[in-house]
Amino acid sequence: MVAKDFKGMLNTSVLNKIKTGSDFQEIMTVDELANLLRIARGSAYRAVKAGEVPGVVRIGKTLRIHRPTVLRWLEQGCVSPDIGEDR
Repeated sequence: MVAKDFKGMLNTSVLNKIKTGSDFQEIMTVDELANLLRIARGSAYRAVKAGEVPGVVRIGKTLRIHRPTVLRWLEQGCVSPDIGEDR
């Protein structure tokens, strides 16, 4: 995902949270992703690097993940774009 896609994730309520300094939990770290998915930190990094997790944004050397996107992905059964394709 490229940085321009991140702009679409920042809806009005998110921007209001940033502006007011309230607890901002819509963006998470890879460690938080690992905790959410109950997987090892290394497994989370590998999944992100392989492009298996949606909502990932790289800012410099830092990775951030859009929590609502990941939650929707989980609700949909973690559907991967390559599922069902012949290899």
